[in-house]
Amino acid sequence: MEAYFNRATLYNAVQTVSGALNVRAPRPSLQCVHFSAKKKEVLASATDLRIAIRQSISPNKVVREGDAAVQGARLGALLRELTDDEVRLKIDEKSASVLAGSSSFKLVAQDPADFAELPKPGKSTLNVARGVFEELVRRTIFATAQEQGRYAIDGVSIKVEDGKMEMAATDGRRLAVASAEAPGKLGQCVVPPKMLSEIARHAADAEEIGLEVAKGRLVARARETLVAGALLEGSFPVYMDMVPPRAEPTIKIRASALALKLRQASQLTSEDSRAVVMIPSKNALRVEAKSAGVGEARVEMEAIYDGPELSVAFNARYLLDVLPEFGDDEIEIEIPAADRPAVIRREGYVYVLAPVKVSA
Repeated sequence: MEAYFNRATLYNAVQTVSGALNVRAPRPSLQCVHFSAKKKEVLASATDLRIAIRQSISPNKVVREGDAAVQGARLGALLRELTDDEVRLKIDEKSASVLAGSSSFKLVAQDPADFAELPKPGKSTLNVARGVFEELVRRTIFATAQEQGRYAIDGVSIKVEDGKMEMAATDGRRLAVASAEAPGKLGQCVVPPKMLSEIARHAADAEEIGLEVAKGRLVARARETLVAGALLEGSFPVYMDMVPPRAEPTIKIRASALALKLRQASQLTSEDSRAVVMIPSKNALRVEAKSAGVGEARVEMEAIYDGPELSVAFNARYLLDVLPEFGDDEIEIEIPAADRPAVIRREGYVYVLAPVKVSA
């Protein structure tokens, strides 16, 4: 293939698809960006066999149609440093030439036949507003498990039915569930966090995202970009059974104030537990932390509480992960007992957090 491109346009496309590159893969093709040039369009693609990203590029001119593959990280780094407005990309089976003004560069090319076949997009079964999708991802993705277990909790459950889109994530110690209106159908699937992050990242300029599930893959389209990836196998827990009914008493407190005090107290927690103890009273909340060899912390803030004497411990990081979602709003934390999960709710969102045990 041989084509002329606006340098910035080509660089942005290579950067987009590079999210699916595996720069340490033993197969050279998995380190490559694949180009498929037609008369008026060039498709740039990359895959690590788990996720694939494809970007459509409008070239200045296509001299020779065809398919080609070149090492993506090197090409991206080179394009970033060039200053010419237009570059010429000429790739054959053995080498890739990048020509810009009076400068020329030659990279090793790979046989495009070795490149993995990417899924062919069909018709989207669901179109969701980008802002809605990003919000649901942001409210849940941090709660996914970091290791694979009995259930597919190292991914985010997506369920679309009855005009509602619901995402859920859990690591067994906490649960985040977010929902919003979304007309269409998708059923239920479990999606790797990396894929959701890539979809949200590349849909930044799109008004909506088209989604479909086919042959064990989720395929997402946002303007000229396609992101596809294999769904996680295994069942996801029946997570709504993990959400306790509304309960008293509650701690009413400003989310930003609680986040500030938790950050202060967590400076003196241990790396192993990150545990802080919350002790509410009628007009205040005291947060304590203690770690052998580190020190002790005791901070207080205004709060409203009308319940029995209580002392409950939580992993500070798990609270700090969710509090930014509430900004400066006042929240209610339902804590029915020291040994029962706490719950924070708002319209279309619920966060459940199990307490932790600490030594006396």
